[in-house]
Amino acid sequence: MVHPAWTGVVRNTFIPSLPPGRITSDLIFLILAIVGTTIAPWQLFFQQSCVAEKRLRFADLKWARLDTLTGATFTVLVAGAMMVVGNYGLQHGIQFQDPAQMAKALAPFAGHFVRNGILLLMVNAAVLGTTAISLASAWAYGEVRGWPHSLHKKIWEAPGFYAVYIGCVAAAAGIVLIPRMPLQLVIVSVQVFAGIILPSAIIFLQLLLNDRALLGDRWVNRPWNNWINWTIIPVLFALSLLLAAQVMLPKLFS
Repeated sequence: MVHPAWTGVVRNTFIPSLPPGRITSDLIFLILAIVGTTIAPWQLFFQQSCVAEKRLRFADLKWARLDTLTGATFTVLVAGAMMVVGNYGLQHGIQFQDPAQMAKALAPFAGHFVRNGILLLMVNAAVLGTTAISLASAWAYGEVRGWPHSLHKKIWEAPGFYAVYIGCVAAAAGIVLIPRMPLQLVIVSVQVFAGIILPSAIIFLQLLLNDRALLGDRWVNRPWNNWINWTIIPVLFALSLLLAAQVMLPKLFS
């Protein structure tokens, strides 16, 4: 509906490039945030706990992988749609600080369907954050403490698990409702933090995936898995170090 230049969309999808101009600290900050929100550490714990919660068996593994692939594909398509709409707003000189403002400002240009679509995508993201991230925290903490931690149990059967879950949701809602809170900065900063702590989580996961005594020959990582994983990890470390350097040496990218 916003009629993007599809040749440019396809080219930039498969051939990534940096924006014109010099590398700035803001750009490094944003790149790390994109990485942190795409390969978020909490997803590793959520995936593990969700598989256990569903009581899946080895025979269900192919369907669990299809489930993950479907979700990942949908996420990329939604993100691509948001980027196309954001670029449309940039080309028309529309100023906005958050997606809600963008949706409102785009209505006169792109129509109410696009406006309502953007707002529904934001609702989807909010529901995902409320349920998935809070549940991942409650599952992980409950497992560490040895508490009963399952949605199959009643509240009085797993009070600690549900208390952490409700506490996470309440804390997030409380932060959002603070007057004049710079929510856009909060969102990006949280994703940057996720990107910074991601390498440590991935290294332990990678070591676990190569534990032949634990997983056996059937489930241990294949060589191509290791090549991909050990390529990703140094890139993440490099981004984290660049951000740390930018904080300690503010004029590094001047």
